[in-house]
Amino acid sequence: NGGYDFTAFQWYKDGVPIPDADGSYLYLGEEEWLDTAGLYWVELTRADDEVTVASCPLIPELRAEGRPYPVMTVAAAAQRVKIRNVSRPVQAAIYDVTGLMLWSGTVDTATDEVRMPDRTGVYILLLGTDAESVPYKVLVR
Repeated sequence: NGGYDFTAFQWYKDGVPIPDADGSYLYLGEEEWLDTAGLYWVELTRADDEVTVASCPLIPELRAEGRPYPVMTVAAAAQRVKIRNVSRPVQAAIYDVTGLMLWSGTVDTATDEVRMPDRTGVYILLLGTDAESVPYKVLVR
């Protein structure tokens, strides 16, 4: 998010504010579902200058495949993170939030650590093969 802190949130569906949807994430309720024909976005108010900006719009879609959602890991800047249960060589890559690959290499039983970026932020660590990979979200503090 560019390092901003936000003080207010308002979620919208099809241009109309969603009642009581003023948190940093959208929760519609236990029996409610996102409308796959609806257009959603959030307006965020920055703490430092009180400017309100809108996120990119999102149209939810149902997916049949069970692709895993990134698991969150927290690490220090430049920390080496051990990759557990490495039984064979796998490809590893670290991406920043813009999708830019910052590093790529191989993790195996002898080299089972990945060095995190020097800068704080949120990164995606992708581990796997050409056929299948698993994303991990890493918060570098």
